[in-house]
Amino acid sequence: MHIQAENTMLTKHYLPCIQKKFAAQNIPCEMTQLHKTGPKWIMYSSMGLELGLSVVVGFLIGSWLDKWLGTEPWLLLVFGIAGIIAGYRSIFRLVKRVQADSESGQENDSPSSS
Repeated sequence: MHIQAENTMLTKHYLPCIQKKFAAQNIPCEMTQLHKTGPKWIMYSSMGLELGLSVVVGFLIGSWLDKWLGTEPWLLLVFGIAGIIAGYRSIFRLVKRVQADSESGQENDSPSSS
């Protein structure tokens, strides 16, 4: 059995217990650590999903509030724009994280001159 775990306080405590339980039942158990950034393709594939969901949720909340308060179309526009801004903000943060990871990876790959 293969277990993937994030580096958190709970996994540090419970994973050894789980591994002991599998060992007692003679089930091979291999554990790997997931990096905080995760595989790059997951981060890239989430970009479109985050943008799309932010926009859709913003428009749905605005539409619902407009119907409830009778202020059509103003809250739809406000929350729609807020959803678009939130989506682009999440993409900007993701691109920044990818750039920081690639820069730190390049620094680790380059040989030191000392």
